[in-house]
Amino acid sequence: NWRGQGLPDWVVDERTAYEYFGIENWTWVPVNASLTPVFEHKVLEETEDYLTYRDENGCVAQINKKGDRSIPHYLDFPIKDRGSWEPFKAALDPADPRRYDHLFPAGQVSRTSVWDSGPVSEEVKRLRASDLPVGISGGSLVGIPRNLLGFAQIAVLPYEDPEFFEEIVDAFGRCVCGVLERVLPYVPVDFCLGWEDFCFNQGPVVGPDVLRRVAGPWYRRIAELLVAHGCCIYSTDTDGNILP
Repeated sequence: NWRGQGLPDWVVDERTAYEYFGIENWTWVPVNASLTPVFEHKVLEETEDYLTYRDENGCVAQINKKGDRSIPHYLDFPIKDRGSWEPFKAALDPADPRRYDHLFPAGQVSRTSVWDSGPVSEEVKRLRASDLPVGISGGSLVGIPRNLLGFAQIAVLPYEDPEFFEEIVDAFGRCVCGVLERVLPYVPVDFCLGWEDFCFNQGPVVGPDVLRRVAGPWYRRIAELLVAHGCCIYSTDTDGNILP
């Protein structure tokens, strides 16, 4: 219908739509501040109506093949105890060079920083010269762990095993901060956006007091890192009833 009403053929995605309608856009620093893949995406079963698969995080889910698609129906979650947590902890190493593949030349990332020597990549040059707002990921402290544990388990974990819950949040926090510490000295950013989808219709699945005590110090540290490098806009994407 839009084509028939005059929408040009070159408008094919969000970026070109923004350009056509005159909406100011933004650009993104291509680094991974969260998990690197732990599993290979694998189809487990396919019927006429449904597709059951295991994603890169090890979650088993089912989607319908007909009609509308929405959030997948999750059947199983990979983290059930400390043993099953180990590969995910390893996948949160901020020094993993795969996180920076599109930003820094191969071998330029060390355990603690980015080497000062060597050429600046074309991507870094582009971001430094951009006249668009430049954003960077603030990762996730509780939202992605909720995906890995499942709604029910993460709701009770802070009370049944608070040390394990804190260990998980701390690993995600160290990953985010480690990535920011390596990138911010080289790429000036205007805003940082996290992802914390952990609320439902009655409120957050993890209580505000627990979030304030366990995740709060990491949010503060992320904010301080950003401010130290001239970025004063730090927000997070979430959903559900966040009012509490």
